[in-house]
Amino acid sequence: MEKTDTLTPAHHVRSPARFSQRALFDVTKRTLAETAELDTSLRCAGVAFFSFLSLFPALAAAVAIYALFADPLSINEQVAMMSALMPETVVKLFETQMKALAGREQSLGIGLAISLVLALWSGSRGVNALVHAITRAHLETRDRNFVRAALMSFAFTIAGFALMAFLIGAIAIIPIATSLLPLPQGQETLALWLRWPVAAITIFAAIFILFAKAPHRTEPRKRWVMPGAILSTILWIGGSIAFSFYIENFANYNATFGSIAAAAVLMLWLYVSALVLVLGAILNAQLEYQTAADTTVGPPKPMGSRGAFVADNIVGADADHYEPQSGGETNEPASTET
Repeated sequence: MEKTDTLTPAHHVRSPARFSQRALFDVTKRTLAETAELDTSLRCAGVAFFSFLSLFPALAAAVAIYALFADPLSINEQVAMMSALMPETVVKLFETQMKALAGREQSLGIGLAISLVLALWSGSRGVNALVHAITRAHLETRDRNFVRAALMSFAFTIAGFALMAFLIGAIAIIPIATSLLPLPQGQETLALWLRWPVAAITIFAAIFILFAKAPHRTEPRKRWVMPGAILSTILWIGGSIAFSFYIENFANYNATFGSIAAAAVLMLWLYVSALVLVLGAILNAQLEYQTAADTTVGPPKPMGSRGAFVADNIVGADADHYEPQSGGETNEPASTET
């Protein structure tokens, strides 16, 4: 479309669930096209690279924190519980590194605190690269200033630690609890299976928060964050399981990469994970780009003043001269929107 007077009621949809099949087809086509762009692939490769560099300082911080509450040598048992979501080669790499870290002397005090802060700060580089990629997925061309970007990456890194601790704890604690409780066989089996839905819901919640808070733009309403978060959660869990199966049964990275096979598999898994997350962010952005309705939080605002490119524009239309229709989004109370 070339002019705003060609906008129809279909361009004023206020929920992704109300798009027509044709609109969803257009969104899907643009999402796949954006994902296939070379820049997207390079950004995901950058996320994987910086995440790889950040991972081992982050592991050092994790071991140091774990050692404050339990025997650090037992952390490998908890990491092994995550083998269903990661290739066995990657799990073994983590176990080897964490065993070496756990064998070091740990002392309480200012020195430990400084070491933790430095490790977390170093670990935030991968998060910063991911935030940048998600911001670009929303077609935003500017990033936060250095201080705000660093603080956000640091906060997301700490949140990531909390997420991993919760996942490992949930996966490890539920089997222990079922062994201690006098549960019938059927209920014990159900309880053991319950940990995986809990893990999936937790991962979904983390991705949802990431998609809502990470892009440098006005925050979108919850309904416009949900589709991409659901897609990324399903693809990440399913993709990780499929990737693990492929690596363990078909690929022979040891023959190709020799002693660095584990590092190569880890890099590839990080790349696939980043690609899945960016794909979900692109889907959300393209859904917003399909409608002229205000998709941002707060009181409804006219296009051009919403603080987000995909909310201030509609694909194929000249949004600069768009006027909201009478009785449309601008007259709706903000309190009713999510």
